[in-house]
Amino acid sequence: MSLRKHTRVGAALFCAFALTAAACGKSGSGSSGGDLKKGGELKLAGLKDVTHYDTNQAYEVRAWGFHLRATSRQLLSYPNVADEKKRDTPVPDLASDMPKISDDGLTYTFSIKNNVKWAPPTSREIVAGDFVRAIKRLCDPNGPSGGLSYYEATIAGMTEYCTGFAKIKKESVPAAKAYIEGNEISGLKADGDKKLVVTLKQKAGDFLNMMAIPFSTPVPVEVLNYITDSAEFRKHLGAFASGPYMVSSYTAKQTLKLARNPNWDSKTDSLRKAYVDSVSITLNAATKEAIQQQVDAGTMDMYLRGNPPNTAAAQAEAKKDPRLHVDKDGACVFYISFNLHHTSAGGRLIQNKVVRQALSYAIDKTAIIQVLGGPRNGEPAGQILTPVLLGYKKIDPYATPGSKGDVAKAKSMLASANVPANLKLDFIYDNTETNKNIVQVVADRLKEVGIAVNPIPKEDATVDTTNPHSDNWDLYYAGWCPDWNGNGARTFFTPLLSDPGLKNYNAGGSYNYGGYDNPEVDKKVDEALAADPTAAADIWPNIDQAVMDDAPWIPIYTSNSVNFVSSRVKGFVFFPFSTSGDITNISVL
Repeated sequence: MSLRKHTRVGAALFCAFALTAAACGKSGSGSSGGDLKKGGELKLAGLKDVTHYDTNQAYEVRAWGFHLRATSRQLLSYPNVADEKKRDTPVPDLASDMPKISDDGLTYTFSIKNNVKWAPPTSREIVAGDFVRAIKRLCDPNGPSGGLSYYEATIAGMTEYCTGFAKIKKESVPAAKAYIEGNEISGLKADGDKKLVVTLKQKAGDFLNMMAIPFSTPVPVEVLNYITDSAEFRKHLGAFASGPYMVSSYTAKQTLKLARNPNWDSKTDSLRKAYVDSVSITLNAATKEAIQQQVDAGTMDMYLRGNPPNTAAAQAEAKKDPRLHVDKDGACVFYISFNLHHTSAGGRLIQNKVVRQALSYAIDKTAIIQVLGGPRNGEPAGQILTPVLLGYKKIDPYATPGSKGDVAKAKSMLASANVPANLKLDFIYDNTETNKNIVQVVADRLKEVGIAVNPIPKEDATVDTTNPHSDNWDLYYAGWCPDWNGNGARTFFTPLLSDPGLKNYNAGGSYNYGGYDNPEVDKKVDEALAADPTAAADIWPNIDQAVMDDAPWIPIYTSNSVNFVSSRVKGFVFFPFSTSGDITNISVL
């Protein structure tokens, strides 16, 4: 997941500190259930609004881990527990039990719980057709989903359905509604109200994980009365809730308030205790320092995505303040992507693998981590996969002593590749103070090996980096988090590094920022995706090594999660989807 959720760095940095639980420990304990009480209001604050509120487009930590965890449910979901294996394994949510899978592994039959209703004023029981409608909307051309590739690659008939959907008249409610209601996906059927049958193109060992993320959230027919995620759509968010809370008010870029969903029944939901009566989220805090002051004083309880200022974190760490929660497993990876299609002089040179490998040796990763505030926030990375993913085996093909870089080796390799002394590379990044400082560290080091860097700050660098025709960058500071932990290597390789024929890259909007293309890697990825998890765990490390041999990235660090909460917060246990605690299982006293 890009760090915008998933967070894409340029804009990803603040949501990437992912994996926290107990104060400066590995897995959170929180308060015991006996300490938790119902009632009160949980107060959160963030620096900006959520990008998308519609479940077919929402793709960032602020959405998935906070308001959607509270207001939506899926067929399967994840428990908020300290045990990492249990935490990362989907369990029934709206499904009454785990699905029946056919002998050939291609057909999944889900049974849906009875007596689960939409929030008022919709107030109908949730049925199988609501799940079919949700999957159909993923390729609505008015707002195509960032998760579409997962479902299109797996569900039979999805590609054909989406091809037709792309041809409708855009910005037309009647056109979108007519297409959804008048066309079917061959591999997706509602068998009455209480059974959903999904047929796959090929085996997918991680299909259950796909049905446990918000893209698959059921939606009532009323959503078809609006253009996806439009301002008009957002006026009716409360009526689309299936979770313990519903949106009671929303003012764009200012506040989001959640109240109890009176139609939610705790007997049907074993994953969300829903202790607090309401949740209030400020969407326009001035600075992290301002949020920290309020959290420290207890007038605010938690950050809406984001880590506390380094000074405050360091002070809390020194005092062993129990309000500070740090986990050092590292789910997200931050890296420098090479533009493999830039036609500038520098661009042509970095198409040479030896040049990319030389730069991989040059970078001082330890210095970059110091910019973040030191080892509390991250640890040096040498590969694509991160420790929370199935198939992770630690490698570091371009290792240097202390991860501080090797200038002499880099210079020698650049000389062997006949790199001229006056080479200049354009370095694009999202315009934040932290990113600016990181780019400067990189520029200073590359100057030592004879390469000049031209920093190019952008308000949203992904506009350029997801455009295959953009020709103004050689390097991009990026970041990515898994859409799910455990069996989630797909969520790194398919959006970022596997794109047969560069189909997605050439169409625009791809997160394969540099246009990396290796047919042998593509074949191996397909093999891993069709394998059962045990077999896939042996395939992914080979893919990781093969990609790193090509050096399309320079992995810099895997992020730790750093959170600071108010003394009112009880029951804090790290939840990967929020990179923080689970607001449906926290109480305030």
